[in-house]
Amino acid sequence: EHDSKLGEWFYSCKFDDIQKVKILTNDYSNSIDEQQFDILPISQDITQFTEISQIRVKSQRYPYNIIIPGFTGLMYAIVYNNIEIVKYLLNYEKEVHTKQNVYVPMVFTSYFNYPLNDKRITDIFQRYQVNHYSYIPQNSSILDVCVYLERFQLFDVILKYLEPRTIAEQDKILQNVNIMYQSTLMLLIRSPSSFPFFQQHGQLIIETQFGYENMLGENCMLQACNTGNFLYLKYFFSLCYDNEFNETVKIQLDQSKFKRNINEILFKKLDNLNFQKCQKLYELYQNKQYPEPPQWLIKTEPHLESLNHIQVQKQQQQKITDSFFEEHVGQKNDSLFDQEDDLSDLTLVKPAKKSTVDTELDLIDQQFHGSSSKSKPNDSSNKSVVHQQSSSSKSQNVNENKIDKRSSQKSFEKIENPEGIFKAPKERFSK
Repeated sequence: EHDSKLGEWFYSCKFDDIQKVKILTNDYSNSIDEQQFDILPISQDITQFTEISQIRVKSQRYPYNIIIPGFTGLMYAIVYNNIEIVKYLLNYEKEVHTKQNVYVPMVFTSYFNYPLNDKRITDIFQRYQVNHYSYIPQNSSILDVCVYLERFQLFDVILKYLEPRTIAEQDKILQNVNIMYQSTLMLLIRSPSSFPFFQQHGQLIIETQFGYENMLGENCMLQACNTGNFLYLKYFFSLCYDNEFNETVKIQLDQSKFKRNINEILFKKLDNLNFQKCQKLYELYQNKQYPEPPQWLIKTEPHLESLNHIQVQKQQQQKITDSFFEEHVGQKNDSLFDQEDDLSDLTLVKPAKKSTVDTELDLIDQQFHGSSSKSKPNDSSNKSVVHQQSSSSKSQNVNENKIDKRSSQKSFEKIENPEGIFKAPKERFSK
């Protein structure tokens, strides 16, 4: 009877029976699925999706009945995009991390499809014609699971839930790395469509994760350069008005200890528009020319308000809907980075006139499109609509210990206790 009820619990979380979930919560919340990976038959046919419709289906019903070892009911609800169950179970299961490495079937190409060497799982995928999957490592948080599966609406729901919570509650989820020593922010950078959702919660994510660097020297700045994600790189450089963040950027860009050079990384791919923009951002940074800072940084650094090229404006909150993905219909997954550069200027800080950084990036756009009109560049000419709102409900004072306290680069042996890897500044504990 116990096994039967436990199976009923997971099934209800997967197939959106919130009334049954509420009935079983007291007995089965925080339960871990210990069964082997499998895909079970379901009554509806498994739809095959074309490349054209891949983006659209991200917000539709998940088409498989899967068993994922080490998953909780909340994690299943994320897989199946069940928003109300996710909201409900956040009160019970938010702090649980994945218990083993797993491969989750996807209906579109994933950016996290590590090689699959498990013959049993390969056979199951072939039987059910699973062509795409996402690899989710052990010790991934619920935010990580959202990023791996590109459930960014749920990512937004979880962060909105966390923002008014205590510092301790926030840090149990945000100050975590998976078994591959990757933070949530490092994963976000690898996912091209994530930037608008990161930007809405920029302060909380930056203050809890930006200072992290793992034992291999991997960090957020390096990740943005390696992937050519100029939207994130531009945001990170915009933090340089703050002395502590500026120092962190400097440290993260210095890869000499690991025999890497940022200029060499960027110059290798200068036939790509995104890498050209990253290289220009890096060049401007070296000349101490930074993009406009986000609003939350202006609030914590009053002297920024006196900069004559910055004008703080109020911006109306916009609700994220499932239709976000439909705005990209017809685009290939790998072109979602290639958005108009003015995306990151929508962070509630509007320059009175174009800054040097924006002017330089616009020039690169013009030159690239002019020189490659015959060869059809990888970037998309479609503007994407970005939903913006205030980064965080908390404006916290910048403290001189911020960066030193955010991360401890000598604490990697503490992976069994992931919270110990990050050190939060004192002001986060004084609220």
